[in-house]
Amino acid sequence: MNKPLSEEEEQAKGKLLRLRIGALYASSRAAGLRIAAGVLNARLEDGKIDGVIWIVSSSEAAILSETLSDMLKEKTGCIRLTTFQTLSHNVSEFFRLLGMVRDKRVMLVIDDGLYIKNVNAVRTHRIWMLAVGCLYRLLIASAPFETNLADVFPQWYALDARVLGYKSYWGFCANHMKCGKLINSDYLSRAIAPYCACVFQSGEKLGKKAEYVWQFRLSDEAYEEYRRVVKRFEKKALYSNAGIYRMLCACHMAVSGRRIVRDYPLETVSLYESIWEDRRIRALLEVLNACENGRILIVCRYRFEIESVSEALKKTYGEEAVEALSGKSRKTHARYFVESLYMEKRLLMRWDFQTVIHFSQSWSLRKRRNVEEMLGKNAMTTVINIVAADTIDAQIVKRVWKKEQGIKEILRFFTERKDDNANAQDIQG
Repeated sequence: MNKPLSEEEEQAKGKLLRLRIGALYASSRAAGLRIAAGVLNARLEDGKIDGVIWIVSSSEAAILSETLSDMLKEKTGCIRLTTFQTLSHNVSEFFRLLGMVRDKRVMLVIDDGLYIKNVNAVRTHRIWMLAVGCLYRLLIASAPFETNLADVFPQWYALDARVLGYKSYWGFCANHMKCGKLINSDYLSRAIAPYCACVFQSGEKLGKKAEYVWQFRLSDEAYEEYRRVVKRFEKKALYSNAGIYRMLCACHMAVSGRRIVRDYPLETVSLYESIWEDRRIRALLEVLNACENGRILIVCRYRFEIESVSEALKKTYGEEAVEALSGKSRKTHARYFVESLYMEKRLLMRWDFQTVIHFSQSWSLRKRRNVEEMLGKNAMTTVINIVAADTIDAQIVKRVWKKEQGIKEILRFFTERKDDNANAQDIQG
């Protein structure tokens, strides 16, 4: 990861160095860290800052610490690394950081702005309070938003409220939200473009991939269970957001081959006596037979899916061909790797995957992107979604694709406005 910056990365670094506040959107986490480290190093050497507060997710903290030590050497002593989760629950750490901001010239790095997209979260408000006293502020993310463009407000409020021109979320919503949808989005894009730097892998403005849907039909018994679940849970979903969430979870369990035996707390058992009765497993094997040579990553949402998939693959291809990832990978010669969607570790960066198969679907585009970063860098990248026909699976995939298209459109807007840096005010001056 410690290698010279490319021309595109140098341009992004140069733009950010001319600004006191800015956002870095990078499709590659490695590239984003190299640029951010370059910015920090330059400001420390110029004596513009005394220290850095770097806020990152707990799953990334250990590897980030090693990476920064490799990049910045002895300067890492100036960096105070903390996590979003710590800011949510540890008030003592929050007050220590406030003291650091009060006594020193500090640069704040928010590593993945999507962790503060909730304007009501404790950590969001604490980061806002820290940001007020920081001389420089940098936001790092793979995308500006996850659900819709309204996600940008809390992130850019942390950088500086004057960029968007709103002092409250209420004011923002009054001008940009109508019936749950964003309006006047062009104004927001123009406002933040001068303070954005975008970098994409392999010099591509928008990374391309070949993505497919492999559709199969559930058994009659599974469809009957799915319809019962929908009918039972939709009555409760009308009265609360929690009811809607439970209905979605229950529907997803049903299409994953589970029978709901208790509604709250949700308890399930397998619909099938044998894994070979599960048509999703059979669909996976059909997909694998159609795949070309190369390592294949199979992503599951639930632990029982990881266990079932691992068992089916080992019985089909042999023990040595399969590796169920749990944080410590050992089989360097395995072809099939089975991983949880929620294992946000960079362990997989050591591998080169030609294909990613989403065994089950998730609403979270960010988690999918974290996984898909592991695709092979030198070949056509292939993503395959296994979808149960006429179920919630298809709706999830459509929603994720819609989010991804929206992100591509706004990033294209940023990259096309190369001269906007000249219009960016030194907003904290």
